[in-house]
Amino acid sequence: MKLIFDKDSNGTQELVDALGLIDARTDFSKWKPYIPLSVRRLSAIIGQEVYDKVLDFYQSASVDPDGKLTRLLGMVQQSVALFQYGHASEVVDSISVESEIDKFEQL
Repeated sequence: MKLIFDKDSNGTQELVDALGLIDARTDFSKWKPYIPLSVRRLSAIIGQEVYDKVLDFYQSASVDPDGKLTRLLGMVQQSVALFQYGHASEVVDSISVESEIDKFEQL
């Protein structure tokens, strides 16, 4: 699956730009394997045809005179990143809960 991130090996900065709430020290390689899951979730909402059109624009050197595709690209990247960020937060929360349960059981 072709990703809508990491053009010119700049995935971390694209994530930072899309979310605005993660640090530039974020390791894109940790996110990359899971992005296709978020793409599938978003494609189910917006349709594969729309995603493919935005992906084609992203991968091309096309000019966007009215800025519509550029804005749509930003929304798609942000949505994919937010799906992934939400999933990562759920994992961290579940690890935190498990840690607290372990501490409680040790009492």
